[in-house]
Amino acid sequence: MTGWQTWTTAAESAKKSAVLALLDETERTATAHYDESGTYPATIDEMAISVFPDGGNPAMLDEIHYASDGDKMTLEWREFRVIRPEAEQ
Repeated sequence: MTGWQTWTTAAESAKKSAVLALLDETERTATAHYDESGTYPATIDEMAISVFPDGGNPAMLDEIHYASDGDKMTLEWREFRVIRPEAEQ
């Protein structure tokens, strides 16, 4: 692996860590909203997320797919998916 490839891999790994931490923060924020109001926010913009993990930034929110019907929410980024409430087994 060349130095450039190593740097690219490290940068991608850092971004992945930051986005996954942001997914976690978004899930916590949406769940807190649900606990307060009884519904999940309709859009990610309604959550007013202002805490970003190291290496994270507001532009990363554009990469996260968020969907909610009020009773259920789904967060997705690449192959990672969070669904709340979790499906019953």
